Amino acid sequence: MLCYWIDPEAVTWPEAQAQCERSDASLALVSGFLENALVVELLREQQVTQAWIGLTESFTSWKWLSGECSRVVQAASHITIPA
Repeated sequence: MLCYWIDPEAVTWPEAQAQCERSDASLALVSGFLENALVVELLREQQVTQAWIGLTESFTSWKWLSGECSRVVQAASHITIPA
């Protein structure tokens, strides 16, 4: 079961992850196209234009907080939701 939480407060990536950890959670680990579409739609419904996800840069590659390498060629842990 997945749970997504939207905090109206603007914070940095480390602050967002720390807030999640205090709740025994993690920033979202988007596992595929369908989940990405779901997250984008949820954010649109809440009129959120920017969000943090659980993707972090590790030297020259991108990794999910779970430790898995991302298949994303160019990515960022900060996403902008298209209107």
